[in-house]
Amino acid sequence: MWFIKKLADMSSEEFFYCAQLRGKVFVQEQNRPINDLDDTDLTCLHVFHKNDEGKVDAYGRAFKSGDHLSFGRVVIAKSLRGQGMGNELMKHLLSACLQIDPNLDIKIEAQEQVVGFYQKFGFIASSKPYIHANTPHVDMIKKAK
Repeated sequence: MWFIKKLADMSSEEFFYCAQLRGKVFVQEQNRPINDLDDTDLTCLHVFHKNDEGKVDAYGRAFKSGDHLSFGRVVIAKSLRGQGMGNELMKHLLSACLQIDPNLDIKIEAQEQVVGFYQKFGFIASSKPYIHANTPHVDMIKKAK
């Protein structure tokens, strides 16, 4: 089941499983030396899917950043990759962005290997590749309609 919640509306268990999935993917799998939790977690909309066992297996967060919207920390459990879960997560992340403000552009920092995935949802590269947290990234934008 999919959820879009502010931190104050999440149970401690829900936030724990979201943070756990983020840590598994970004810190362990991708071997990125980052502190995954930050102040954005306090104000964003957390978008996540819980499986039948109540564990989070897909996650992203949407938030306003200055004069635009953004989302990030987009993760799918390793066991579900390649099964369409990413498309579902994107639909819910874009819905969360519309809930925040439908009139603002969405700008993201996409890992270079998933630029093509985001292009399917109307995002256009707006920078050359650069290194962020030891991983090649590209800035992308989706204009508000």
